[in-house]
Amino acid sequence: MAHKMMGIRAFFCLAGCGLALVGVGCAETNFVANSTKLVTTPTAPPPPAYKVGKPYEIEGIWYYPKIDYSYDETGIASWYGPDFDGKPTASGEIYDQNGLTAAHRTLPMPTIVQVTNLENGRSLRLRVNDRGPFSKGRVLDVSKRAAQLLGFIENGTARVRVQVIADESQALAAALSGGTMVPIDQPRPPVPTAAPTIGVTSQALATTAVPAATPAKPAAAPSATPAPSATPAPSATPAKPATVTPSATTPAAATPAKPAVVPASATATKPVVPAAQPPVQSAATAAALQPDGKVTQVAVKPTSIFIQAGAFTKKQNAEGLTAELRRLGAASMTPVTVGGQQFYRVRLGPISSVTEADRLLGELVRRGHADAKIVVD
Repeated sequence: MAHKMMGIRAFFCLAGCGLALVGVGCAETNFVANSTKLVTTPTAPPPPAYKVGKPYEIEGIWYYPKIDYSYDETGIASWYGPDFDGKPTASGEIYDQNGLTAAHRTLPMPTIVQVTNLENGRSLRLRVNDRGPFSKGRVLDVSKRAAQLLGFIENGTARVRVQVIADESQALAAALSGGTMVPIDQPRPPVPTAAPTIGVTSQALATTAVPAATPAKPAAAPSATPAPSATPAPSATPAKPATVTPSATTPAAATPAKPAVVPASATATKPVVPAAQPPVQSAATAAALQPDGKVTQVAVKPTSIFIQAGAFTKKQNAEGLTAELRRLGAASMTPVTVGGQQFYRVRLGPISSVTEADRLLGELVRRGHADAKIVVD
């Protein structure tokens, strides 16, 4: 049962504090001499955050957390409760055995999953906020309350199907990351800087010449009212207007001056920067996306337990592993198509019980098949 894995989960929480592998957020921890338990000094839990986590190793097996909104897997689920109640989880939250939460080895925290008990048809949503289970033969650890609602609190394990609810998980990730969808434990992309721009501005013209905006006056234009003491020009021959020739120092009266082009930094006018978008209201959105504990009843069919030892693109490799597995029991090779690609899936089984499946899985791992896993079909 999952609660027997106290030492392993305690190690992972210590790693979550930043002392080993996962990240930050756990309470202060200290090992007790000659014991697998931890003494915890409670501190205020950090605010909820969206995180993925770094790769980590447990009992010689490496796990690689990643974002996977298409996740859909069957296997054996277990539950954990009193031994961990009130202690920090890998996400930094405080574990509540009566909450609607679960632990998964690789899914981001938090992720909303639909968990269906394939033995009785009970199904409900849970929020992944912890790492585990660290028993190789388990696909999910659920809280005590979730095990009660799913109907396997007494058995300790159940055959389940675990499916990520993509839209709710993405909405929760957006709410907890301020809309960026970037996990808190991953580098944020650099903020883009504005590209250099050229500002256009006007410049006053030289004052030594006739202003461009004022047309030149005729040299001896006839006047209706001669100036006093001036001698009027003969009426038969009016004077011709003077012609102003444009030059480098005298702008043409009819030709507007071209605006000067200067760098934007030399002007008082600054580039317009778009206003920052208001952050997503994380508290309200995150609260609305919490599982409500509603149990639905779905139709299920009889299932069997198998160990999937591998899937190969080359038939020859699959045939070799199938022959090896037949020394342990019934083995089969089945062609399957995944994403348009042909694979040859090798399985051992059907297997009579979870206990026997655990034993055979352990044997396969010892033989070097670290990717082998228990599946339900």
